[in-house]
Amino acid sequence: MLQHHLLLKDWFDNHTALGGYVASSYVDWNVVQNPIYDFVKLLEEYKRIDYLKIEDFAQADATNNSMVHRGVLEDVSKIKYLTEAIMSEELIFHPQIIHEPWFNRYRVHPGSGRAIALWLCGFTQFKTIYTHFAEPGFKPPGDTIKIDSWKSLGTEILVQGNPSPLTSQSRYQVETFQAFPSTVKDMFLTSDKDNIWAPDIVTTKPWEFLVYSEGDKFLDYKKEWRMYGYDLYSDLQHSITQIGRTIFEFRGNKVIRVIRDNEVYNFVD
Repeated sequence: MLQHHLLLKDWFDNHTALGGYVASSYVDWNVVQNPIYDFVKLLEEYKRIDYLKIEDFAQADATNNSMVHRGVLEDVSKIKYLTEAIMSEELIFHPQIIHEPWFNRYRVHPGSGRAIALWLCGFTQFKTIYTHFAEPGFKPPGDTIKIDSWKSLGTEILVQGNPSPLTSQSRYQVETFQAFPSTVKDMFLTSDKDNIWAPDIVTTKPWEFLVYSEGDKFLDYKKEWRMYGYDLYSDLQHSITQIGRTIFEFRGNKVIRVIRDNEVYNFVD
């Protein structure tokens, strides 16, 4: 058995033995927050960055995360890259979704960049992978279909029908971390993976989150999406630009209007 399959099986068996389950969940923007306002803020910050800083970012080694404005540059160029992947039907993974009953909300994580890109491409509903904990307050979002085996999970996390270098035999990476950490060490590890997750419940069950990624190919993808910074810089020199299926109208460095299909968002100073 391949290593990532073994890790997936061990996590799935443990999770279901504790009473939890995993599901494919189809959600819309009433379930998760519409990302337009957060993305507009990012885009305006990106537009104010000097070209030479963008060039340094795009040309840097993929392991170099020390450049100025790295957070904004990384987020926006990756989202631009993901919109292109979606439009060409090359997206690899479905995003994951978690329930935070203490905040009365659902949040896409990991995969928030994919969710933003799906919004920009006009999706009104999209598939997520939901991890359910058998603890008070937790409930599934949207239309949910339980996944009955670790093998099915390995299939469900991948976007089906798209040409992908990651197949059931490839070595995508699987990681786990404590969902409700009780030691200082585990608290730091969990915070490193998700610094927003802040549960207010106490449980004796050793629940873990599962995350999946491109594994050995991750740095190749990271280098590729950083190169999209050039295209985006050129696009943003105009007063109107399109990302995915969404049109942005600028006045100077400020977004004043966003059009997505029949939706219009007007912004004022």
